Amino acid sequence: MQLVAYSAKRCILNLLNKTRGFMAAGIRNRFEILLSEKEKRERRRISLLEIHNQTGLNWRTLQSWSNNTVTRFDSEILIVLCEYFECDLCDLLQIH
Repeated sequence: MQLVAYSAKRCILNLLNKTRGFMAAGIRNRFEILLSEKEKRERRRISLLEIHNQTGLNWRTLQSWSNNTVTRFDSEILIVLCEYFECDLCDLLQIH
């Protein structure tokens, strides 16, 4: 868990540095990209219902992530998604 916290802190600092001077910059997620990559690795289709069953995350929350309409980034959800996709926070979020 401490490694995740360090990685998240480093990523947040990188995101803040990238947005300096860009008042209209926003954060977008890469949920669909990571899901597609996981599906290719595992050679199968993965539904949001399956992700819900494996992670315990609310289906509507997953739908918001999938549609890239998330407006609030809860740390608990970020940690669960990073663990599910086996990625760093910087892989999940990007500056747009």
